[in-house]
Amino acid sequence: MEATAPPPPPSEAPRLTGRELDVLRLMCRSDCLLEKEMPVQLGMQLCTFKTHKESLYRKFGVHSRLQLLEKAMRLRVVGCHCCGQLPGREARP
Repeated sequence: MEATAPPPPPSEAPRLTGRELDVLRLMCRSDCLLEKEMPVQLGMQLCTFKTHKESLYRKFGVHSRLQLLEKAMRLRVVGCHCCGQLPGREARP
């Protein structure tokens, strides 16, 4: 069993590979795509996509896509493609 790295401190963004960043950006801007459709956009296999996604979850210390996107935006790793808000959420005043 592999040892997993502890999640990063809340104020520090984890180091990401180029492909992890590609996956994260696609997840942020593709709220209407199914997970099985996302790898096609990146030219990769579904199992490769899932590996990158799980790596992102581990590096950010989260367990869901919503948590990942919230934390990535809070750490300013990504922003929403249109308004800076998470997909499916109303803008806060």
